[in-house]
Amino acid sequence: MNADDRIEAYGITLERFNRWIEGHRRSDGGWTSPSTPAGYFSLPPYACEVGRRDWALTTIRHVEESFIGADSKLQQNRDHMLPYVPAWLAWGANMTEAFRLSSSLLDQVLTYRSPSGGFFGSEDGRRTGRGPIDFDSTTMSTIALAQCGRVGDCARSADFLVRLYEEQRDLGTGLCTAWSEPEGLGIVGDEVPPTTILRWAEPSQHYYKVGLFTLALGYSYGATGDTRYLDRGIEVYRRTVDGAADLFANTLSHKMCWAATLLHSITGESRYLEHACRFSDHLVSIQQEDGAFTYPELWPNYPPAPWELIPNAGGQFALWIARTLSRLTSTD
Repeated sequence: MNADDRIEAYGITLERFNRWIEGHRRSDGGWTSPSTPAGYFSLPPYACEVGRRDWALTTIRHVEESFIGADSKLQQNRDHMLPYVPAWLAWGANMTEAFRLSSSLLDQVLTYRSPSGGFFGSEDGRRTGRGPIDFDSTTMSTIALAQCGRVGDCARSADFLVRLYEEQRDLGTGLCTAWSEPEGLGIVGDEVPPTTILRWAEPSQHYYKVGLFTLALGYSYGATGDTRYLDRGIEVYRRTVDGAADLFANTLSHKMCWAATLLHSITGESRYLEHACRFSDHLVSIQQEDGAFTYPELWPNYPPAPWELIPNAGGQFALWIARTLSRLTSTD
């Protein structure tokens, strides 16, 4: 497709998703179907991106009233990725100027900080200071810290990610995202979770992790001005684009689209916008008749169970498309 065709297609896709949101939201910001905080975290950034600040405000208010406990901490959180959802919501709260909530959520996130600078995903890790680091929580927390002005904390996380990258043992074949305290890089024990080692030559790899890697370092560059972070983020992104199989037709790559739009905004290089368009083209192709999105690599059926997975993934996919559309129209 050319730029005009893409602009039209992306606009239609977002209009259909917005109608889906309107059909499933209550006036108080909650969903009409039961959901934990995992069903809400991606909506505020998307809503702000497409000019629906009212959605963002009511969503954050609903989260605060429904899921924040007397201890000011987020309740009903995601097991083994405990900082991940609070980091997203801290970012969304900051966008809506709910600064007190954003600050308390980031304080909660920082209690999971490991000695090396990453973030544990579990209560056991937080309590003992030992065990596996959760890569997704670490990168998303870094993004939130950068976006919310916690520059020193952001830099410490970015330094950890640079170290993780520089200690890779075989970048010619793949990327290991596993780290444990105090052992360091690599898998501890016999079990190798499929999401922790990305193998360039194999299909259906979880390349959203590379997107998160690049994003965390790109936003850290923006917060600190340290070009070392940007250089490493670009390096891992380009290595993946050059070596990965089925990258642009794999929904598991979806956060690479976000990374591509960020790199385009920083560098102005047209290749990143073309990459974002190719990722967005695939996301458009998996929109369902009801206006939401499926996730074929992870969901055997649509709609999935639990229902909250639909707004969880859909808010993200639509946000990447909206950011791509914004980049396209700004350079048109």
